[in-house]
This record gives sequence, structure tokens and C-alpha cells, in this order.
Amino acid sequence: QTYWPATVLVENAAGVTLGAMVSLSDSTAGSVQDQDAFTEMTAGQCLATGDSDGHTAVRLTLYA
Repeated sequence: QTYWPATVLVENAAGVTLGAMVSLSDSTAGSVQDQDAFTEMTAGQCLATGDSDGHTAVRLTLYA
């Protein structure tokens, strides 16, 4: 899936900011983190705060 809402793994459980742009994690394969530099590829926008299991909803915007 490359577009629209999806449930994704968060680098640190509940470690993303609602409404923030997220990028692929620097340290945990297959997860996202708050985008901390404009040089990182954007994975999408966070639609919900992370849950205690380390998942959140993200509006994906991945383009080939």
C-alpha cells in the first residue's frame, strides 16, 4: 500500500505527534518516526497518536 490511511508500526510506542509528517525510521526497520529533517523522505501524515502496542494510523503518501 502506498497511499491512503494505513496502520503502521511506530519507532517508539506512542512516539509520534498527531498531525506531524512522518518518515521511515532511522533505527527500527519497517516503522515510522516524526520527520526530523526535511532531507528525509516523507512517508505520510500521522492521523492518530500511537497506542501502547506501538501502532498508529498514517495517511500514506509513498510514491515510486
